[in-house]
Amino acid sequence: MESKSLSRTSWLDAALRALDEGGVDAVKVLPLAERLGVTRGSFYWHFKNREDLLEALIEFWERRHTEAVLARATDAEGDARARLLALMEAVLQRREGRFESAIRSWARHDRKAAAAVRRADRDRLAFVTGLFREMGFSEDDSEARARVVYLYLLGDHAMFAKESATRRKELLVARHRVLTEGASCEAPAEAS
Repeated sequence: MESKSLSRTSWLDAALRALDEGGVDAVKVLPLAERLGVTRGSFYWHFKNREDLLEALIEFWERRHTEAVLARATDAEGDARARLLALMEAVLQRREGRFESAIRSWARHDRKAAAAVRRADRDRLAFVTGLFREMGFSEDDSEARARVVYLYLLGDHAMFAKESATRRKELLVARHRVLTEGASCEAPAEAS
């Protein structure tokens, strides 16, 4: 009965936390089962083996920390400036960047994780670059600003985790203002 009551998502959440705390070597069936307070049988209800779990973990991270985040920003109301602010707030308030170091460390030694990180980087940067293009910035300025936003979102959690939520929000709004100054919020005319 316990195997059905513990969801696949619960296992993946626990695996992601274990990855963050101890690297990929910490993502093992028995320690995860102990962490979740269940037997290994629950694990095998959802996964064939550890390799299946690791592959699912990569997909889970991509869905939750790239696809879902970009979808929320896409669905946010307002112009590109407002959607960028919504994206920045969502990443910081939901602490979306907290697993980036662990995933990127794993990706240095695993080709599947590395491919997932490359896809995430590509999709995230393309999305943010597109927002700046919508604001009227040139392609180069859009890409440069997108990279600044991306590096800020990736690093803020690691470097400034102890800052108060109020201060982080103030700085987020200031960064957003600085990065979007001069935006016309109109797509630039295409070069002929």
